[in-house]
Amino acid sequence: MITQNQTVTAWAEMVLEIWGKRMAELGISNATQHANSLAQTAISAAGGDIAKVEFVFEYILKFTDMGVGRGVSFGSRSQSGTIRKQKQWFTKTFMLEVKKLSNILAQNYAHTGALYIKEAITDK
Repeated sequence: MITQNQTVTAWAEMVLEIWGKRMAELGISNATQHANSLAQTAISAAGGDIAKVEFVFEYILKFTDMGVGRGVSFGSRSQSGTIRKQKQWFTKTFMLEVKKLSNILAQNYAHTGALYIKEAITDK
């Protein structure tokens, strides 16, 4: 049986792969190099379950996601003549993947709860 920790760790690895592919699809400069710099760390709580997952990436990639930098601020990005565009490799993808993880964990917890109830009923 797959544990919650294995599920979360596999999810985090999958997110890194999706980000790398997304950067390449969007034509981000040095996408392969940036994708290779992505990392994640699963941090366990005292009970052994994963308490949080930290993702690490180059700070400059945040600017690419927002479409800012090199003299273009967030407020001026929408003005005509600005050639910088948002390349949302992070924002949209991450929110979708967090939602998927929450659904997977909810299903796992529901299944585990149902098994506990079934065992309690059949033991009597």
